[in-house]
Amino acid sequence: MGKLDGQVAIVTGAARGLGRADALRLAGLGAKVAVIDKDLTSYTEFAAEQRQMTAPTTADEIAKLGVDSLGLEADVGDFEAIQAAVRQVDDRRGRVDVLVCNAGDGLYGRYRAQELGPLGITANCIAPGYIGTGRLMGRFEQAGVDEIVSRVALRRLGTVEDCARVVEFLATDLSDYVTGPVVPIDGGSTRWPS
Repeated sequence: MGKLDGQVAIVTGAARGLGRADALRLAGLGAKVAVIDKDLTSYTEFAAEQRQMTAPTTADEIAKLGVDSLGLEADVGDFEAIQAAVRQVDDRRGRVDVLVCNAGDGLYGRYRAQELGPLGITANCIAPGYIGTGRLMGRFEQAGVDEIVSRVALRRLGTVEDCARVVEFLATDLSDYVTGPVVPIDGGSTRWPS
């Protein structure tokens, strides 16, 4: 039994990086996962992301795990397109239990929490720090990984799995009474190197 068996999750920006890790983590917990991205193969832009893929898309990777998945292309910046994508998920799965807004500008959890709390819905945000995604590693290498790591209390870059574990906590009953915070996943970072 998975912690999210029978639940339906949507993860935006899930074609690669943090979103992909979140989608795979939720699928591993038993959730039926809808992967939404403006390009389901955007991982092809980054060699490091390409090497991590085990199927043509994140939705295909989830299906290979034996978990119900759905891949939809929609730009979160296009309100009508994202509404249509969410309607497709609702029409096919009957509901949405977990929403991970990995892509796009999100409103801070505290404001959403006040609005949604009376409905029994929790709203939380994560704030990733120096996470070694395929997209960011080039920038980190240019700035000097050793310099960056020297400013992180844990003395390492974060991983997409570090973020996915926090998303797991926030998506399961382990955090039923947690709503509104912005959770930093930064290893105790102090600031970007000058």
